Amino acid sequence: MLSYGFLLYGPGSFAWYQLLDRVMPQQTSKNLLFKVFLNQVVLGPSVIAVVFVWNNLCLESSRNYPKSIRMMPFQHYFLD
Repeated sequence: MLSYGFLLYGPGSFAWYQLLDRVMPQQTSKNLLFKVFLNQVVLGPSVIAVVFVWNNLCLESSRNYPKSIRMMPFQHYFLD
Protein backbone atom coordinates (compact mmCIF):
# COMPACT_ATOMS: atom_id res chain seq x y z
CA MET A 1 0.00 0.00 0.00
CA LEU A 2 3.00 2.26 0.42
CA SER A 3 3.58 2.04 -3.32
CA TYR A 4 -0.05 3.02 -3.96
CA GLY A 5 0.24 6.13 -1.83
CA PHE A 6 3.59 7.10 -3.26
CA LEU A 7 2.87 6.35 -6.92
CA LEU A 8 -0.86 7.03 -7.31
CA TYR A 9 -2.62 8.70 -4.40
CA GLY A 10 -0.08 11.41 -3.66
CA PRO A 11 0.43 12.68 -7.21
CA GLY A 12 -3.21 12.08 -8.11
CA SER A 13 -4.53 14.04 -5.14
CA PHE A 14 -2.07 16.84 -5.80
CA ALA A 15 -3.28 17.10 -9.42
CA TRP A 16 -6.93 16.88 -8.32
CA TYR A 17 -6.67 19.72 -5.82
CA GLN A 18 -4.65 21.82 -8.26
CA LEU A 19 -7.43 21.32 -10.82
CA LEU A 20 -10.09 22.33 -8.32
CA ASP A 21 -8.13 25.45 -7.40
CA ARG A 22 -7.61 26.33 -11.06
CA VAL A 23 -11.29 25.86 -11.94
CA MET A 24 -12.56 27.66 -8.80
CA PRO A 25 -9.85 30.13 -7.76
CA GLN A 26 -12.03 32.37 -5.58
CA GLN A 27 -12.22 31.45 -1.91
CA THR A 28 -15.94 31.66 -1.27
CA SER A 29 -18.28 29.53 0.78
CA LYS A 30 -20.01 28.35 -2.37
CA ASN A 31 -16.73 27.21 -3.96
CA LEU A 32 -15.66 25.52 -0.75
CA LEU A 33 -18.88 23.55 -0.49
CA PHE A 34 -18.73 22.61 -4.17
CA LYS A 35 -15.10 21.44 -3.81
CA VAL A 36 -16.06 19.31 -0.82
CA PHE A 37 -19.02 17.92 -2.75
CA LEU A 38 -16.84 17.06 -5.77
CA ASN A 39 -14.25 15.55 -3.49
CA GLN A 40 -16.81 13.23 -1.90
CA VAL A 41 -18.70 12.36 -5.08
CA VAL A 42 -15.83 12.09 -7.59
CA LEU A 43 -12.53 11.59 -5.80
CA GLY A 44 -13.75 9.44 -2.91
CA PRO A 45 -15.32 6.61 -4.93
CA SER A 46 -12.52 6.62 -7.49
CA VAL A 47 -9.87 6.37 -4.76
CA ILE A 48 -11.73 3.49 -3.13
CA ALA A 49 -12.04 1.67 -6.46
CA VAL A 50 -8.35 2.15 -7.25
CA VAL A 51 -7.34 0.96 -3.75
CA PHE A 52 -9.27 -2.28 -4.24
CA VAL A 53 -7.81 -2.81 -7.72
CA TRP A 54 -4.27 -2.03 -6.54
CA ASN A 55 -4.63 -4.33 -3.54
CA ASN A 56 -5.98 -7.13 -5.73
CA LEU A 57 -3.11 -6.71 -8.19
CA CYS A 58 -0.62 -6.91 -5.34
CA LEU A 59 -2.26 -10.02 -3.90
CA GLU A 60 -2.49 -11.74 -7.27
CA SER A 61 1.17 -11.05 -8.05
CA SER A 62 2.24 -12.33 -4.64
CA ARG A 63 0.51 -15.66 -5.30
CA ASN A 64 2.91 -16.27 -8.15
CA TYR A 65 6.00 -16.10 -5.96
CA PRO A 66 7.53 -19.34 -4.76
CA LYS A 67 6.52 -20.28 -1.24
CA SER A 68 10.09 -19.88 0.03
CA ILE A 69 10.19 -16.25 -1.06
CA ARG A 70 6.81 -15.51 0.53
CA MET A 71 8.02 -17.04 3.80
CA MET A 72 11.32 -15.11 3.88
CA PRO A 73 10.08 -12.37 6.23
CA PHE A 74 8.90 -15.03 8.69
CA GLN A 75 11.89 -17.38 8.59
CA HIS A 76 13.43 -15.89 11.72
CA TYR A 77 10.40 -17.16 13.69
CA PHE A 78 11.02 -20.75 12.66
CA LEU A 79 14.32 -21.92 14.13
CA ASP A 80 15.48 -25.45 13.40
